[in-house]
Amino acid sequence: MMLASGFMESVTKPTVSIQSKTSEIRQKNYKNNSHIIHCIVKTVLLCGKQNISLIGHRDESTNAEKIAELIDTEISRPRITGRQRQRANAESNNTEEYFRRNIAIPFCDFLKTEMAVRFKSEDRKGIPLLKLLPAQIIKLTSADDLVTNLMRWEDDLLTPSSLRDEILLWKRLWDGKNV
Repeated sequence: MMLASGFMESVTKPTVSIQSKTSEIRQKNYKNNSHIIHCIVKTVLLCGKQNISLIGHRDESTNAEKIAELIDTEISRPRITGRQRQRANAESNNTEEYFRRNIAIPFCDFLKTEMAVRFKSEDRKGIPLLKLLPAQIIKLTSADDLVTNLMRWEDDLLTPSSLRDEILLWKRLWDGKNV
């Protein structure tokens, strides 16, 4: 009975609106995603400053050796057992191959999957709207591509047939202004 009265009170006298709750969730996701991107950028910058290639090119010393030297540690392969349950145990001939197969490739696969999940194409449908911002509209060379992208919201427009003219009028308004 107590749960039912609590529910009724939250319906009749809401303390937090749904919009503010979803806004909080979006803000939290934004902060989390920003932190992830920030960490990736810091890693790339560190690799650049230390002259560590990110992919492909190899110098006389490998990337792993450079990183190990930076953090003052020795590279060694863990003991290999016949049957492993708690960690990856792909066969390898040397330490570099072991870490590539058991750590680097699974991590890159995980990172690729997470990026695809977090930044799905369905979540980016509103990106063409950013081209309507004053700083972007003044760079517009052809309104046709923007009109094509914005026709996704054709049902929401009062007069879809005049969208191209409205975009050009909006561009003219901002041309010559310091934005």
